[in-house]
Amino acid sequence: MEQLEQQLLSALQDLKSHDIRRFWVAYSGGIDSHVLLFALSHIQGQLSEFDIQAVHIDHQLSPLSSQWSEHCQQVCRQLQVPFQCLVVNAKAASGESPEAKAREARYQAFKSLLTTNDCLLTAHHQDDQAETLLLQLLRGSGPRGLAAMPGYSKLGEGQMSRPLLNLTREQIHQYAQAHQLQWIDDISNDNPAFDRNFLRLQVIPLLKQRWPALAKTVSRSAQLCADTIAIMDAVANEDLQHVIYGSCERLSITRLQLLSRERQHNVVRLWLDSLNLSCPSQKTLHHIWSQVIDTSPESNPRLQWPGAEVRRYRDHLFAMPAMADFNNQQRIAWTLEQTLSIAGVGRIRAIPAEGQGLKKRLLQAVTIRFRQGGERCKLPKRAGEHSLKNIFQELGVVPWMRERIPLFYVGDQLAAIGDLLICVGFAAQSNEEGLRILCDYEHPVR
Repeated sequence: MEQLEQQLLSALQDLKSHDIRRFWVAYSGGIDSHVLLFALSHIQGQLSEFDIQAVHIDHQLSPLSSQWSEHCQQVCRQLQVPFQCLVVNAKAASGESPEAKAREARYQAFKSLLTTNDCLLTAHHQDDQAETLLLQLLRGSGPRGLAAMPGYSKLGEGQMSRPLLNLTREQIHQYAQAHQLQWIDDISNDNPAFDRNFLRLQVIPLLKQRWPALAKTVSRSAQLCADTIAIMDAVANEDLQHVIYGSCERLSITRLQLLSRERQHNVVRLWLDSLNLSCPSQKTLHHIWSQVIDTSPESNPRLQWPGAEVRRYRDHLFAMPAMADFNNQQRIAWTLEQTLSIAGVGRIRAIPAEGQGLKKRLLQAVTIRFRQGGERCKLPKRAGEHSLKNIFQELGVVPWMRERIPLFYVGDQLAAIGDLLICVGFAAQSNEEGLRILCDYEHPVR
């Protein structure tokens, strides 16, 4: 068995503990992915417990893309590897990076393909790792960016591995030539207008004249940064257990501020990542403190960035997907027999519950409204009526959800405030049929 195949086999056997049953080879048709696919087909007999398939992404960016797809399909047919082609729209909008857009479209397609026991194999190698680290360095990235590409990571419902990451571009070329492989040469890879191409074609060759082992040494730096990130994440996980409050969508600001500022930044990054929210830029991260955390608790501040936002209420820091505008003027007739979904609010349903919830006999016609101002409700064992504003404050309902809490009216009388309170006269007694309202809100309400 050749050295490249031995290293590939060793890397894949290391994945056995991850409960993988199927490998998907990300097959572009270029030399790197062709070598990965070809070598994998050679050692397939020693990986009999795995199903092996290939996936090609047609970005529709080249007039030759359909020919490339046909070439990949033909190679897979010759190697007797099942093949699938996914077509994506990777055209960048005005102002968008073409490289970033193509990568985003490609990985979204991969995510849609992978299931729980799947692992995507990509053909990134040591020189790719060096390019990635240099790009991140030039963009001012911190340790997480400088860790470049991990050898193994989660991807969607499945996993991703880069089994050639310790091999050089030269080793891959030697293997391809030795086996007389025929691969696709994408001329866009020769265009120095793209940052990665500029580094690969003009900068790295010059650096290698002075430092021939550049790819190896730079890749080692990436691994050291990855080790640092592992330690940072371990510390952040411990800190998160101390600062998280109730549901995972909120942190205690008092507890957070007991940490050093560096650890605060570290734990907030991990927290946002655990919520699957987009990572803020370094500038935005600092704004979380200056515009949200370090402000007055009464100011109810909000900070948005693409795909996410954070808010403060009292001593809590909340994070969530960016909230869309909400029409609180709508009125919705509800029969209580079916689950109701309201955009910006969530799912509402009613279940029979003797002696609990609303009196069923009073609920012939229920209308859902939303806060307009001035609503009042008489509460059990409390004198007089109370304003909805004071009730929300007393219950600790977060300000940004107050206009989204469904108000249940029978005729023109307010009967219940979401699933939080039932007004006097509408609660089922111990011997009465009741309907208990359950609200699954899109965002925490308190």
